[in-house]
Amino acid sequence: MATEAAAPVELTARGGRAHVDPVATDAGGALIPPTSVARLGWWVDSALPGSGRGTVVITGHIDDSTQGTGFAARFAGMRPGERVTVTTAGGGPVDYRITRVDETDKASGEGSGGLPVAELNRQDGVETLALVTCGGPFIGPPLGYRDNIIAWATRA
Repeated sequence: MATEAAAPVELTARGGRAHVDPVATDAGGALIPPTSVARLGWWVDSALPGSGRGTVVITGHIDDSTQGTGFAARFAGMRPGERVTVTTAGGGPVDYRITRVDETDKASGEGSGGLPVAELNRQDGVETLALVTCGGPFIGPPLGYRDNIIAWATRA
């Protein structure tokens, strides 16, 4: 039975579950994750899980100095073949399998080892899940961590 496309409300990965909240970008185009490191954010301008097309973007914090390790810290250690399940507002599970994990330099432009903006903004083609968090060395404000980690997955 096919799952109806709907907003994600929960993500299950690596033995844990996190609630998923709708999030948007700031005036500069940066994606703003939920304040709580225990929660994840689905970018409302990305594809819907179960739609069969486009990139579904889910983000979260790797850690916080007062809250500790975030749920999204799991993304950096994912390996191809691992399963991720997104539960949608319609109640249906959408299963994905990790295909690759990329580390991109936040300071580099697209196409120079930086954030793959076109792939993250894609609304057509094969449905892909992009799990985005920070990584690499901590370099302080304004970037925090030097890199973005993106775990990519396709429908299982």
